[in-house]
Amino acid sequence: MPSRANRRRASRRRNSRASDTKVPVSAPAVAIRPRRPLPAHPANHTPFTQSAPTLIYNASVLIGQIRTILALVDRSKKQKVLDDEPVVVVEEPAQENHHHCHHHKCAEPATVESALEKSCNGEKLISFEDLPPAWQGTPYVRHGYRFIPLESWPAIVRSMFTFNNEFLNIQTHVITFIWTLRNYLPVADLGELIIVVAVLFCLSASILGHTMGGCSHRGAMEMCGRIDYIGIVWLLCACNATLVFYGFAAYPHIAYPFLGLSALMAFAGSTLPLLSWFNAHENRNWRLGFFITLKTMCLLPILGIWHLYGLAGMKEFLLPFLRPVALSALGIVFFTYHLPERFMDPNGKWARRFDSVGFGSHAIWHVLSVLSITDWSIALGVVRHSFAARAYA
Repeated sequence: MPSRANRRRASRRRNSRASDTKVPVSAPAVAIRPRRPLPAHPANHTPFTQSAPTLIYNASVLIGQIRTILALVDRSKKQKVLDDEPVVVVEEPAQENHHHCHHHKCAEPATVESALEKSCNGEKLISFEDLPPAWQGTPYVRHGYRFIPLESWPAIVRSMFTFNNEFLNIQTHVITFIWTLRNYLPVADLGELIIVVAVLFCLSASILGHTMGGCSHRGAMEMCGRIDYIGIVWLLCACNATLVFYGFAAYPHIAYPFLGLSALMAFAGSTLPLLSWFNAHENRNWRLGFFITLKTMCLLPILGIWHLYGLAGMKEFLLPFLRPVALSALGIVFFTYHLPERFMDPNGKWARRFDSVGFGSHAIWHVLSVLSITDWSIALGVVRHSFAARAYA
């Protein structure tokens, strides 16, 4: 029988052999998966070789996402306004509840009389809530409104040069009107005369419309607003007419029908703004769609130029007009989506500062429109010489 010492030595030998087979805790064995190689692109593949339908689909998806985000922002803004409104509880005796609502102040729309009283007969600026419904435009502009009686027309004229929420809308076109008179008179030919007359009329109509927007006489205010729309129509039709005038300068028998179509659209655009439903705020999208239709009327003469001069000639003709069209489209985006005021707290510090001078989507649209029409005039000077006596392709 082995002794106790021998048993202890045998036990130590077994323990030492077992410890040699253990894996150290500090260095675990981890299987590392090798990185999967990236797929090789074809030699002729670049990030910009997507097909046109794919690009259009991606652009439509992006526009849809942007519109969804803007809708969510609008919803949150409206909810915030509702949450911030104080709740007024009016208590009155039960026996007078059904016949004496006039004993307490009910939430009623503002009237011309109350707005004049609030503005001290046109001497002070008032807020959006103080305006009668017919004078209420975009709800994103809450402060800096004028409300001046028609009899005080000198005060209306002076308001063009005082700080209010129409100041920049008016001054951007006043400055452009003076600049156009100094730089584009006398005109070079009939095509330039068409565009200069339309620009001056559009600027004058816009100045009149924005100035009279602060008049307390509803008939005068609405009529001047309609004249503003007519000025926009004339400018768009004049742009289309100048495309025809220079693009078909060597082919008057083709140019005349296009010029007649532009004149017809100008007549329609001079008639529709005189209808009351066309000027209603709830029909704003219809007005915008009509103006966009006028702008896209230029596609018809462009197709004719393609037919006459081929694809290369059409590209040469269109290239100078790409920048003014892009500037005009960008201005429409700012105007349509009320950027940047839709992302601001209407009663916040910056919104009040912007409203005090009229800095907002409308003023930005004015600036971009001025830049667009200036670039358009430069483009007309380019094609005037290159297409004056051009032959068939």
